[in-house]
Amino acid sequence: MTMPTSLADGRYLLVSGLGEGGMATVYRAYDQRLQVWRAIKILAPQYASKPKLRSRFEAEAQTMALLEHRNIVRVYDVGHDGPYAYIVMELVEGGSLVDWLERNGAMPPRLAVDVIVQLCRGIEVAHKSGTAPCRRDWRWM
Repeated sequence: MTMPTSLADGRYLLVSGLGEGGMATVYRAYDQRLQVWRAIKILAPQYASKPKLRSRFEAEAQTMALLEHRNIVRVYDVGHDGPYAYIVMELVEGGSLVDWLERNGAMPPRLAVDVIVQLCRGIEVAHKSGTAPCRRDWRWM
C-alpha cells in the first residue's frame, strides 16, 4: 500500500519523510488550514488495522497532548483517514541526536551534559504529570 500525499480531506499535505521506525513513519507536512509546518507520524496500515495497536497509538497522542514543556514535542491533533492513523506534532528542525552525531562525531563533554540535562528535564515533567511510562519498581543494574 502506498502512503497518501495528504490527510484529513487535504488539510495536511505530506511533503517528505523525516524518519521511520518499526511501526510508524514521520513526515514533514504542511497544515493548509493553519498555514504552518508540522511533523505527522503515521502508523503503518498493517498495524492501524489492529484495534489494540491503534488504541495504543491514539493513547500515545492523548498522553503527549497533556504535556507542555520546551523539551517535549507538542501534539496538536490525532485522527485517522481511511486505513491511516496519524498524530500531528510540532515540527522540530535540525534532525535527531543520531543525525547530529553522524554529521559531527562525538560531542564535546559540556554539550553532551547540556543535551542530557535537557532530556532529563523533559522526562521530569512527564514523570511529575503521571504520564511517563516509568515503573517505580525498576532497579538500576
